[in-house]
Amino acid sequence: MTGFTGRVAVLVACPLMVLLVTGCGSASDPESTAGTASVATSAAPAAAASSDPRLPEGTYRTPELTREQLLAAGVDAGLTDAQAEQALAVDGIEQTATFTLKIEGGQWTQFSSYDGGAEGVGFRATYEVVDDSTVVTTEECCGETTFAYALDGNALRLSFKDADPQQLCQDDAGCGMGFIVWESAPFSRV
Repeated sequence: MTGFTGRVAVLVACPLMVLLVTGCGSASDPESTAGTASVATSAAPAAAASSDPRLPEGTYRTPELTREQLLAAGVDAGLTDAQAEQALAVDGIEQTATFTLKIEGGQWTQFSSYDGGAEGVGFRATYEVVDDSTVVTTEECCGETTFAYALDGNALRLSFKDADPQQLCQDDAGCGMGFIVWESAPFSRV
């Protein structure tokens, strides 16, 4: 399956963003992050089969990104300036953000750290590598999301496959954060 399923609003509004935030707490708030992690752990999908060599297991991390870089990445991903600003405001990013992706044992877990704060879980799913450039994640709560991926050495670049951010995010102020998280910078293996 490529693109988004019919549950686009749910896929973009909560699980694809560093939000578990709107209803679950902010990754920049250590108290709510602890609650989010325990909720996410209990709702985590069962581990998929073993890893796929086309997308090596490991931990991948973006560099620390400035607010200006995040806004530019949102616009480059297809958001309007206003949508990108709203997404950062909803998540409470004032100066910087770093995103981490851990691919291990059939699990795809994304973490974030805002303004030098503690990391919090933003997205947890199982995954399946479909081919040399497509991976599908499945979140128990919200279904499938299809990403295009490219590996260049230890750098992993991700983007939504067949998604129109302006249309998807027109009625949701925080929706654009998913595009910013996944498309802001390559994740380098650490």
